[in-house]
Amino acid sequence: MDARITVMDLTIRKFLYGHLKPLHDEVDQMAGAYDLSTGTGRNEFLSFLAHGFCAVETAVERAAPRLIGADVGSRMRRQHLPAIPTIKDVVLETEGEVWGGLYVLEGSRLGGKVIARQTAALAHHPFFKPDPPRHWQGFLEQLTQADERLNDRDGMLRGATSSFEAFVKSPQW
Repeated sequence: MDARITVMDLTIRKFLYGHLKPLHDEVDQMAGAYDLSTGTGRNEFLSFLAHGFCAVETAVERAAPRLIGADVGSRMRRQHLPAIPTIKDVVLETEGEVWGGLYVLEGSRLGGKVIARQTAALAHHPFFKPDPPRHWQGFLEQLTQADERLNDRDGMLRGATSSFEAFVKSPQW
């Protein structure tokens, strides 16, 4: 029996996390560069988030109803960020790519919880409002079902990569 682990033995979460770790770390490093103890730093941080979120959420909202039949409007949070024109359009053409974009958006909620706990001035900002119980777990269940049904990890990875790149290409950097 062959004891090697194949790509399909990995959960979709581990697969995406493993491939996206360098981009995730880069976005975390960029976000961590803001001084959240000052009003200016918090405003710059929220503007940084707005550049990525506006691009990714717009792409997900445009593609999701057509590709996954879902109204994702209730998941969107960009309305709580400064209105800023995006410089990087995100295009999600396949259902797998939409799930990849959603993975980035939903995963950002976990980071938001940490920021809200560490920064009292942002804890009550509507962008960082608490999620319903089991929100992340429910999303992972949906992502896993989509992974099993679609068998399109390359598409999911493309969607997540282009979504992370929307943050990395923020004009503030």
